[in-house]
Amino acid sequence: MRILNRLGFFRNPVDRDELTLVLDISPSLAEIRRSLHRTWRNHLAKAERSPIEIRTGTHSDFFRELIPLYLNMARRKNFEPAIHGRRWQSLQKELPESEKPVFFMAYYEAQPIAGLLATGLGETGFPLFSASNDVARLFCASYLLNWRMIE
Repeated sequence: MRILNRLGFFRNPVDRDELTLVLDISPSLAEIRRSLHRTWRNHLAKAERSPIEIRTGTHSDFFRELIPLYLNMARRKNFEPAIHGRRWQSLQKELPESEKPVFFMAYYEAQPIAGLLATGLGETGFPLFSASNDVARLFCASYLLNWRMIE
């Protein structure tokens, strides 16, 4: 927590437990997939058939692609961005490799169209934030990014 505090992060005083979803990943991937809502599975299958490319990694350079997607999405959806890219980028550079959040990025024709940043603490993994543009929505790219995070 000291590294986070030093980089300007702080605990959110708003209780947001109602936004927490828990997925038990002890069953096989096939069982998890079967347990997903039919519409979710259909969107995932559409994304898997699409011409998008998925790249993953921990390098802080992914921020140069994810943050603009996030800021554009915030404008499009008319909300105040809660993510401060420079802070997260600083944190990514400070953490040891084994503790760095992982980027999941979707590309169409070599252009970033969606991204998700996820991390884990102990046996719990969770997305930190994600973003997509209109092209990503056409291909249901966010479904595939979330699935890759689960895998």
